[in-house]
Amino acid sequence: MQLKFVILVLTLVAVPTLAFPMGNGEDLGPNADLKYCPYDLVEKLSTAAREGVEIIFKNADQTKAAISDALEILFTGPNVTEEDKTIYAAYKTEKANKESKIIAKIEAGIASSPLTDSQKALFASAKTIFENQNISIKQAEADIENVKNSASEEDRNAVEKAIISALSN
Repeated sequence: MQLKFVILVLTLVAVPTLAFPMGNGEDLGPNADLKYCPYDLVEKLSTAAREGVEIIFKNADQTKAAISDALEILFTGPNVTEEDKTIYAAYKTEKANKESKIIAKIEAGIASSPLTDSQKALFASAKTIFENQNISIKQAEADIENVKNSASEEDRNAVEKAIISALSN
């Protein structure tokens, strides 16, 4: 049951930044403050650009909009190479494509599922939190957890099943 929720949270929280939580709840030691740093981006960057991205993601309380703005400032600034700028542009395109495909699959799965009104409301609440760019990734994760916990087990299971089914098709 917990695994299903982890998939739901990863889908609804991580997609906006393609920043997937490292680890599975265990202590990450010195990397704990980089829990949501986008590995797909930083692995290819120069040292200076990677350090800039890591600095941005060390503030786990900044909003998703602030993260996007800070990344734009970093990659339009003079401290990154042209290759870094190209890598970031490709990353943004890939991120947008993946995000739109995942969202479309989930929404199609939800639309075709025989969910009750309360189950649809649960999904809508989680989606609203996911779309909110004025909260941090960490806060979105906590808010989705709270919404999930306020719903009945039957509703949680139905929504999780619909999302997992949609993503596996």
